[in-house]
Amino acid sequence: MEGEQVLIEAMGAVLPTALAVALSPFPLIGIVLILSGERGSRNGLLFAAG
Repeated sequence: MEGEQVLIEAMGAVLPTALAVALSPFPLIGIVLILSGERGSRNGLLFAAG
């Protein structure tokens, strides 16, 4: 029982970091889509200014 509690606490401590690493590519994908679209450089500058 004690070992299970330690495992649950360890998973709870690591889970937020794991989610952040798993979701980190999404902003990069959005920037690539903005830059590869029509008038990409202008849209990229406007996005950065916003």
